[in-house]
Amino acid sequence: MKKILVLFMLLMVITANCFASSINQEFENTNIEQVKHGIVKAISIFSAKTNLVEKDDNTIVLFNVVDTVDKNNKFMYRDKKDIICELVQKGNNVEMTLSSKYERIYANGTNEVEEYDNVKELKAVLNSVKRVFFDSYVYGIASSREIKDNGVIINVAENSPAAKAGMKTGDCLISINGKSVVDNFEDFNMGQLVDIFSSEPATFVIVQDGIEKTIVVEPDKINAIGVK
Repeated sequence: MKKILVLFMLLMVITANCFASSINQEFENTNIEQVKHGIVKAISIFSAKTNLVEKDDNTIVLFNVVDTVDKNNKFMYRDKKDIICELVQKGNNVEMTLSSKYERIYANGTNEVEEYDNVKELKAVLNSVKRVFFDSYVYGIASSREIKDNGVIINVAENSPAAKAGMKTGDCLISINGKSVVDNFEDFNMGQLVDIFSSEPATFVIVQDGIEKTIVVEPDKINAIGVK
C-alpha cells in the first residue's frame, strides 16, 4: 500500500510539472538593470492594469488582483495572478525566464496556490518587453471581435500597409498565412497569429463586398522603443 501511495504522489508531482509553463528570451549585449528598466517601461506602456513589484535584484513580479464580493458587497475571495520575470546574467547577455502562478485568497485567510498553464499570456508579456529592445512590424488591422460566418470583421487603420494593399474596415478576415482567424481567435485578438518581429509579408484572405480576395501585405517597421 505504501509503495502504491509513493508512486501515486510521484506521478502527481510529474504531472504538475508537465502542466507548469515557462518561456525564455535572451537579450544580447545588455545587463540585468537595463532589462529590468525595459520590463517596467513595457508594462507602463502596454499593460496599464498590471501592477509590478521588484521582488529581488534578479526578479520582477507582474500581478493582477481581482476581488469577488457577494450580493451584499461582502468580500468573498481575491484572485491574484502573478507573472514572474527571472533574470540571469550570462556574459554580455541576459536570459529572462517568464513563469506564472495563480493564488486565490479567501475571506477567512486560507488560500489556494497553483501553477497555471497560459503560454499565450506569457508570450504577450514577452512581446511587450521585446518591443522595447527590438524593432517590430505592423499591418494596421485590428479585430472588431465580431465573428461573421467563417471570419472576423476587422478595422483597418488609415494609410496603414493593409489599407494601401486594398483592405477596408468592415472586411471579413478569413485567414492569415493559411491559419483560420476563427479557429485561432484568441491568438488573433492577442496579436499572436503573425510574428510581430518579422519583416516578412503576410497573406490575408478576406471577403470584401461579397467577393473573396487574397491580399499580400508588407508590414511597416516600428522602431524599438528603447529603455531611456
